[in-house]
Amino acid sequence: MTSETTPEDADTAAGGGEPPDDVVLWGRGDRESFDLLFERHVEAVWNHAYRLTASRERAFDVVVVTFSTAWRKRVEVVPVGPSALPLLYATVGDVVRGDKRRRGMSTPPPVDEHADVVVHLVDDDSRLREVVDVVRRLPRAQREVAELCLLGGLPVADVAAHLRVTEESVRSGLALARARLVEDVPIDEIAAPLALPPALRDRLRVEVEQGVARRAVPRRLIAVAAAVVLLAGTVLVLRQVPDVAAPAPDVPHRVAVAGASLDREAAGVALDRCWAAVLQQGLADRFPDRSLWTPSFTAGDSQVGVVAARADGKPLFCQTTPTTATVTDPTLAPTSGTAAVLFSREGVVAGVTDVDWDRIALKGTGPHGSVLLKAESGDHLFVGRAGVNLGGTRISVNEIDSEDPTAVRELVAPAPPAVLARDRPDGPAPDRASDAGSALGDCLARSSRPLPDPDSYQPGALVTYPGGRLVLGRSTDSLVTCRSDQEKTEAVRTLLVNSGASAVMNVLTIVEGDRTILGGELRPEVSTMEISLGDGPPEPVIVADRTFAFLVPSFAPSGPGARPYPLVVRAVARDANGVQLYERSWNR
Repeated sequence: MTSETTPEDADTAAGGGEPPDDVVLWGRGDRESFDLLFERHVEAVWNHAYRLTASRERAFDVVVVTFSTAWRKRVEVVPVGPSALPLLYATVGDVVRGDKRRRGMSTPPPVDEHADVVVHLVDDDSRLREVVDVVRRLPRAQREVAELCLLGGLPVADVAAHLRVTEESVRSGLALARARLVEDVPIDEIAAPLALPPALRDRLRVEVEQGVARRAVPRRLIAVAAAVVLLAGTVLVLRQVPDVAAPAPDVPHRVAVAGASLDREAAGVALDRCWAAVLQQGLADRFPDRSLWTPSFTAGDSQVGVVAARADGKPLFCQTTPTTATVTDPTLAPTSGTAAVLFSREGVVAGVTDVDWDRIALKGTGPHGSVLLKAESGDHLFVGRAGVNLGGTRISVNEIDSEDPTAVRELVAPAPPAVLARDRPDGPAPDRASDAGSALGDCLARSSRPLPDPDSYQPGALVTYPGGRLVLGRSTDSLVTCRSDQEKTEAVRTLLVNSGASAVMNVLTIVEGDRTILGGELRPEVSTMEISLGDGPPEPVIVADRTFAFLVPSFAPSGPGARPYPLVVRAVARDANGVQLYERSWNR
């Protein structure tokens, strides 16, 4: 299935040359260019909205909200590649899920890894609705690639660029998603594009124009638009955290808002926590008293929150995650000039500036990827989350849209933070001494995409292959797959399924030489596991700390018509007494 195309652009018709790509039109930021983007993609966006809702009426509303949101966010959020479709499709998904929550319909729990999914071929809408229900219940990473690739028809490369993951990760997610659909489901037929009737196109154009003019959205979906969060490449757009009642003494982790806004309650909770970490480390003599800490603004998401503050007038940054508190030393922060104060292991860049720039951008390149994002700023302080490992990365700060070539400042990596405390541990201290523990700790520290709370993961199964190794880690709610070889060092986090099954395969990774590693989570009673490939004998699987991993051997054709890989994989899990707890076969 391929993405839909639209009528020829006005630029092409007028000039006879190649039409400008989406990034050029998006970057212009004017109504005429936005109108061209609308005409170019409205049919594709309408089709995608219909696929995710199985309702033409709801699809109409979703399209209006999507384009209205894109117009309002056109400065903060930009397409990663030459096409805006990945960004628009992702917005469609956010709107649909927000509308679903607003309507009071709960999202079904994730399906078991090998649940038998039966899709009845009745009519187009009912078939589509059943496929969408299956896709909606997938774990988030698989759902995203299924929506964008399977239902949206976008190329793997475009989806990987938009999600800021490797193409291999997208292909692995697709393989796992397809495993949940029976083989005879005609996904391409179900998701085949429909022609957008001219009258409907005209109605959509009018609604979007009205929404752009009044910077609003249809009344029936106004609550949805407020919840839409766009993530495009390295651009960070954060959402407001709703007001809550005064926290109890043992306050759970909570982060605040973006947009250089100040949520005083959330900031107070975070600063109290950072002060407690300072006291815990015995460093109170290096800091002004807590009564002299004044928050300037707050930024963050559900995993990493930052309060930009001043302690007796000196810059201080307090970063919190669900299990850690990080605090910079205000006595080391410069009181003038532009400089970095914090490069955190979670990829946060924070610092001070002595220039009155309205909008600040962070740019950089390094061994782990590039950085390009709009920083939150205020009170001559700035904060941005780069999303990459900052080791070896050269970063500069500049004024957005400035024509002054001198409006750029190079940042030097600052001193380590004064405090990095695991103040709310969610388990015992992590094992980093065993072979698997050492491999996991090293891989998490060097991962190109840093994960919050790396010390929450205990080592699991470790697999080595020519030129590299892959190790699993498990926390109270997540499974991490950390791969390290000559090609990359990358950690990928997925939520535990906790379906009740003895074994769940939620890891499928393709490594060097097109070798495949299967892995996943186990219940505590599972002691051993074995996998049979095709008609071959059972082979032992590496089992450790309720995880398993198996390196699929290379196969070569052995005769006429022979397949290079077996078609069927059979897994069996047993307890310590050899009693079989689990058996499952699936197509590889």
